[in-house]
Amino acid sequence: MASRWSLSLRRYLLLGILVPTGVFMLVNTVTLYRQALAAVNTAYDRTLLASAKSLGELLEVEGQGAQARFRTNVPYSALEAFEADNRSRMVYRISTVQGELIDGSPELPLWRGRLPDRGPYAALVDFYDDSVNDEDVRVAVLLQPVASNSGMGMVTIQVAETLELRQTLARQILVDTLLRQSLLAAVIALVVVLVVQRATRPVRALSAQLRARPEGDLQAIDAPDLPRELRPLVDATNQVMARLNGLLENQKRFVRDASHQLRTPLAVLKVQVQSALRGDVAQMQALREINGTVDRATTLANQMLALAKVEQLRQQTDPALHDLAGVARAIALDLAPLMADKDLDFEIRTVPAPIRAHEWMLRELVRNLLHN
Repeated sequence: MASRWSLSLRRYLLLGILVPTGVFMLVNTVTLYRQALAAVNTAYDRTLLASAKSLGELLEVEGQGAQARFRTNVPYSALEAFEADNRSRMVYRISTVQGELIDGSPELPLWRGRLPDRGPYAALVDFYDDSVNDEDVRVAVLLQPVASNSGMGMVTIQVAETLELRQTLARQILVDTLLRQSLLAAVIALVVVLVVQRATRPVRALSAQLRARPEGDLQAIDAPDLPRELRPLVDATNQVMARLNGLLENQKRFVRDASHQLRTPLAVLKVQVQSALRGDVAQMQALREINGTVDRATTLANQMLALAKVEQLRQQTDPALHDLAGVARAIALDLAPLMADKDLDFEIRTVPAPIRAHEWMLRELVRNLLHN
């Protein structure tokens, strides 16, 4: 399963920038829409309140004492002046605090709510949503005190407005907000794509430079114009290539040395075999000479392999901790048959001796000492 880092760097940058930006812009769009809608509703609510106050100014009290009655004469132009256009209609209802209708539309349900704690309005005002003849309306309620010779009275003034204009304006606000945010998102996406394209250009140039190299070219990468963020990667790559170049040079040198050192023993061996085949020397003498030549060639090959192994281990760092006593006992067991063949009496006493070294080099050192 591919990890997230196996994705294209350009795609990773684009997703890492555009996705959070898109989420932020979506949240910002919703917030802007709600704020604009709240501002529009507040403005329309103030218009409703102004119309209710204008109706309150037309109230009068006729009669004295128990015969006192509220009277109002509301012309249609009083509300028409507050209607924004013909898509919105206003109705009103003026009632006593006991619910008795004084004037207006009886279809508008009587307000049964509770006044808030003044809020942003100095008067006793409330706003709520209701319906008139199955049509949604927004209602403003004003408790209007009315003075008369017999004292102070209180009436409830309700002014309702249909929601067509508000809904139309809300849709316009939503469309305008979406258009502006979409345009902004497109501009941001274009800028991000261009910036990411330009930022990843050095990576593509470096890749093209490496692909164009001939096979076996392990020279250090020369890219002085790379961004600082890519410099550690190039330096690490150059170090790896330098180590690899050193290993290849050691391998080539080993092959040259091996071909040079083994050429002489092999030539001597061939002459000895040919001499034995012609009968120039006795068979047993020829076999002894051939055996000696093979032993010398074997020793030479082992020495060259050991030298190559040492060169390889020199490239490694931080060797592990090993017990020299344990290594000595193991090598002694390996050489026991040779000791028995030489009829040697050998005894080894060891104590723990931890040493930090390469295990193979430690074993070869002990083997050479015991072999000698």
